[in-house]
Amino acid sequence: LAVVYANNDTGVLSEATISEVWADCGGKVVSSENYISGETQDFTPILSKVKEANPEIIYLTGGYNDIANIILQAQKIGLNNVQFVGPGDVLLQEFLDLVGTSADGIILGGTTPVYSDELLTEEAFGKTVVDFKNRYNELYPDSTCDGFAACAYDAAMLAMQAASHVGTDFLGCVNLHRLRDEDALLTVIVI
Repeated sequence: LAVVYANNDTGVLSEATISEVWADCGGKVVSSENYISGETQDFTPILSKVKEANPEIIYLTGGYNDIANIILQAQKIGLNNVQFVGPGDVLLQEFLDLVGTSADGIILGGTTPVYSDELLTEEAFGKTVVDFKNRYNELYPDSTCDGFAACAYDAAMLAMQAASHVGTDFLGCVNLHRLRDEDALLTVIVI
């Protein structure tokens, strides 16, 4: 395993966690390289070091622009026979527009639904999530519906439900136990 991560709080924590878990499972991290998110444009020096280490898997962290550039530049230097793995929150239409078919086969894991029309169906995610995405897209046509929007929605719904049950009494809010499954976009929230 090689890890290419953004040198920020999220990236550093992700690198430490994936490296520790990989080692605990008996794997070996052969390369760990960081970059400055949004500033690094030429990833070839980093990718050349990674290529030298000959990993079977490369775990990537960062935003969709960075990960798209890493994948495209990896192909240019011949780093092709490797499995790319990354965070699910990069799976946006903008990411797909940048990488095209170059990302075919990448494994992206996350805890939020993918808000693309092709993947977000009622059968897969339920009517509430699909309705939310449709309403969001109507209200904000120039913005991409994503997990951040869903988290904000769930937080607002939880606060409104708490207020409707106990008013503005903070201690009463602590007694609210959960947002109903059918109302949550991401998960059942338990307090």
